Amino acid sequence: MKTVEEFWAAFFGLDVPDFLSPEPKVVPHVGLQGYCGVWLFRRGSQLIVSAPPLLVSELSAVLQAKLNNHPIYLDDKEFIASLGGKVDKVIGPAFQGFLLETDFQSVSSDARLLTNQDEKALADLRAACEQDEWEHADIEMERHPLFGCFENECLVAVATYRIESEVAAFPGLITHPEFRGRGYGKAVLSKALEHGVNHDLLMLYQTLLTNKPAIAVAQTLGYRLYATHLAVRLL
Repeated sequence: MKTVEEFWAAFFGLDVPDFLSPEPKVVPHVGLQGYCGVWLFRRGSQLIVSAPPLLVSELSAVLQAKLNNHPIYLDDKEFIASLGGKVDKVIGPAFQGFLLETDFQSVSSDARLLTNQDEKALADLRAACEQDEWEHADIEMERHPLFGCFENECLVAVATYRIESEVAAFPGLITHPEFRGRGYGKAVLSKALEHGVNHDLLMLYQTLLTNKPAIAVAQTLGYRLYATHLAVRLL
């Protein structure tokens, strides 16, 4: 748990005691540097808002004013409404999970590391999936390692992970629409997690709360909910 707290504290540019303190706060983007948007991170009743540096003062004042009226809890919708016409798109809320090595429940499967010879199979899988699904899965053709499951010669699921810091990574996975619900996603995710854990990485996990199947798969492998977040993209 200490590594999880240290990762998120560094992500927000805070030391661990400040990160863990219950007081709501607005901080300038560190882990999200360059993102034109606002990120609302909730852990229990705790709220941390990551924002572009030029908006920190304004949003801090908004946050304080709202809390003066509602000292116990500030609703996300109410905070977003305060941004007015600046809002382009709201994404989330999303599940933020963490996996302790001692909790990891790996599964045995035929999932394997993909090679350059699998490029066509990977391209075919991408073509079979919705573009938004592929983007949310955070799969990139050039990112390695990539792990896949096949049925006959058809690549039906793929997983990888994105290195987020020296100690942490976020996995991503996607399953062919015609082969979902058969355990392939769980198999490739397990293989990617095993690889990351064996390389001493803290394997985090992020997906939309509405993606209940993905959350269920993650939880069967040992993930626990750490926080939720809401991304507010600005114009």
